This record gives sequence, structure tokens and C-alpha cells, in this order.
Amino acid sequence: MSRLNALFTRTVGGTAILLLVLVQGCTTPPAAPKIPTLAEIPEIYPGVLAGYLPPEQLPDSLSILPPPPLPGSPAYDYDIARNHQVTTEVDPARWALAAADANLHFPAAASAFDCALGARVGPDTTPNLYLMMRRTLA
Repeated sequence: MSRLNALFTRTVGGTAILLLVLVQGCTTPPAAPKIPTLAEIPEIYPGVLAGYLPPEQLPDSLSILPPPPLPGSPAYDYDIARNHQVTTEVDPARWALAAADANLHFPAAASAFDCALGARVGPDTTPNLYLMMRRTLA
């Protein structure tokens, strides 16, 4: 009789756990976070959307990046030599591409990612990505 009780207990316990797992799987998933519309995001000045961080929480780039090399140091001499090499050896098409990629004003800034994504980035084609990019460059 004790063997039968043990089998019954294991079966009932296993069934109860299985039912709990199944019921948990049937619950409603949490709602997706609401993505703000363009009209809901304030502009910090005309054409520039407010970013994700308030101004007092922005990182201080001067404390993150090291200072430039001191004139006359080996690092400075290397920097100047490398700059001269790059500015004299790069073809004009590469300079044009670099200049276009350096344009961080919208809508031109978004087009720098078109090739990598294999799609045109813009307010009509990728509205959420475009909005996120505008806010990260604020």
C-alpha cells in the first residue's frame, strides 16, 4: 500500500506542477512599452529633439578622453606624421564619403547607416529608428 501512496503522491505532485506551469504560460504578457510620437517629444531648440538624458546627466567627454599629446613629444610627432600621411594619400572620393558621414544634422545623419542596414533610414521607412537616432544626437 505504501508503494501505491508514493506513486499517487508523485503523480499528483507532478500533475500539479505541470498545471501551474501551463496556467502561468496562459497569462497575458506585459504590454509593450509605449513609443512616444514625434509630437510628444519636446525640442531643445528648433529642429533638435530633446535627448534621453537630462543635461545634468550627460557624460563629460573631457574627463573620459585623454588630453592631446604635448608638442615635441613622440606621440605628438607621430600624430602629426600620421595626419600628414592621411591627408595627402587619401583619394577625393574617400574624403567626400568621410565628409558626408561627419554631417550629424538630420536628415543627412541617418543616411550614414543606409548601407550597413541595407535599407533607407528615414521618417517614412524606419520611423522608430529615425526618432531614436534624432534623440541620441541631441
